[in-house]
Amino acid sequence: MTIQRSGPTPSFYDYICNYALVPLHSAPSPQLKMLTGPGQQLNWIEIPRFQRGISWDVDNVKELLSSSSILLGTAILAQFPRNEKFPHMEDNQQNYMILIDGLQRFAFGNALLSILHDEVLCPTPTRPSDAVHFTSLSARVFPLSAFYIHNDLEFSHHPRQAVREQYLDLKLKLKDYIIKEFDAGNGSPLANEICPTFLSRQLALDIYFNFNNVEVLNTFIGINTVRVDLGPVDLLRAKVLEQATAHTWSESDIEDAENEFTAELTKNESPKQHFLPFISAAIKLIDDGHGHRIFPTWNTFQKNDVDIFLDFIQQFENSTSNNNYLTEIFNCGKLPVSIVFTYYLMDFLHGSKKKPSFFTSGTTNDEELHKFLVTCYRLLLDGTIGRTTDYLINILQGNHTFTMGDICDRISTNFIGLDLNSKLDPQWLETVLNQVDKKKSQRIFNAMRLPHKPNWGHDFLALKFGRSSTDFHIDHLIPHSKLVANTPGKLEGERLRNFAPLPANQNRVAKATDCHSKLLPTSGIYDVYLGSTTHHFHDYCNWLVNTHALTISNVDLNDQSKLEKNSSPNIGTIRILKICDELLPRL
Repeated sequence: MTIQRSGPTPSFYDYICNYALVPLHSAPSPQLKMLTGPGQQLNWIEIPRFQRGISWDVDNVKELLSSSSILLGTAILAQFPRNEKFPHMEDNQQNYMILIDGLQRFAFGNALLSILHDEVLCPTPTRPSDAVHFTSLSARVFPLSAFYIHNDLEFSHHPRQAVREQYLDLKLKLKDYIIKEFDAGNGSPLANEICPTFLSRQLALDIYFNFNNVEVLNTFIGINTVRVDLGPVDLLRAKVLEQATAHTWSESDIEDAENEFTAELTKNESPKQHFLPFISAAIKLIDDGHGHRIFPTWNTFQKNDVDIFLDFIQQFENSTSNNNYLTEIFNCGKLPVSIVFTYYLMDFLHGSKKKPSFFTSGTTNDEELHKFLVTCYRLLLDGTIGRTTDYLINILQGNHTFTMGDICDRISTNFIGLDLNSKLDPQWLETVLNQVDKKKSQRIFNAMRLPHKPNWGHDFLALKFGRSSTDFHIDHLIPHSKLVANTPGKLEGERLRNFAPLPANQNRVAKATDCHSKLLPTSGIYDVYLGSTTHHFHDYCNWLVNTHALTISNVDLNDQSKLEKNSSPNIGTIRILKICDELLPRL
């Protein structure tokens, strides 16, 4: 049954064999030009810069080929008047379209037909015995083969690295899969998947008119491509490249900027999460006409601005390897990272004109970082760290020209009611510590290693939590596997009362060991850790072994009900109060 809709729903092959990529590599072939009648023009499409590139792999292709759905999704195009940036386009071409959504299917369709062309689709195929299974497809697409041959050439030589290399990688892997299927004698079942995909399955094709580029970006930035929404990084990159194009950068400079932008702000094709709050604020700043705050030459836009910006990002990230304060700020969340990044970037561009000392392993800024980290810890405990976006925006806009110390005092006073030099309320601290879960407890145990105030910026040795044998894990003192659900103490067993830091290689054994056995002062797992020279020494673990465990019976240490408040002995509260005592002079 044929699907009907208000817009066209062409067969998949009709989408692939009726649209040609704008010729950026070389002039279109005579064969392609011959496919238009008198007075007709080719349907030229361009891949916009806000598109990430080709992200499908062979698994995506197999999934699509084996799918039973007759509708392959939607392709969205936006038509614009011809401009002069396409030197190989015919002079009489009046319009072109940009491919807003549908790139993955367009790339896969052209790659697959190009692979099959010599093998089974052309009149003298390399595999004539397999070609008989593809005659229905060949009859439709071979007369229009100039389209997919042209598109394959343009994809393979596209000036954008993200498009060119990912297309070639997809085509190589897809060809390897197809050839292996042919060699295995699977030509017929392969044709039974491929031919209906192109001939019987349809695509919802939407073409929009009367847009300008900014409207297209803002309207379609959330459109789905392979179930991954275009996000802030894509939009910021597109805005930067649009500005570069408007100021007549060379194609090579635009290409370099795009590739470098993608490399610095994405990882494994996903945005670097810790910069997203900054990027979102930067987009709004540019939209409000203040792009010069990030790129000082925005109104005349020089490529050096982009180079400086991306270099600053790279140096900022690299600094986490030699500054424990900055590393721990990264661990506190993406908003704290973006605030610190924005502060030092704005100071470099519009303030002192100097890069922070931690870029070169210096310690001049450690006092500021220490104060900001204490602020982060306070807000993490209070649960308000995600409400500091206004401070980021004001720093970016230039409304806050205070020192980092002043900013920290303002944030702490706003959310906690106390500046950094004021002591926290012990009862408040005890209350919030009782709610700390496993993930947040990593920050608490590192906060316990901070220098005492007011020794701002003194040495700080944070524990690294991770999977390596030299890293730490959060250990359940009463093992998680031994906690009994729906009985007293189960909830507290998943909170800070029942946690301690332990080296990852020893935590694997500790998961099945009773609490009292772990804390034995001569042969327990924690005593072995404390005697080790390969891991940082944590005073809390020393207290657990050499003070706490010596005053509590083995039975009580293993009893999860003793973790509850007001139990006797009040094991959980004893531990929380010890942590409070350690944190109060530090936070």
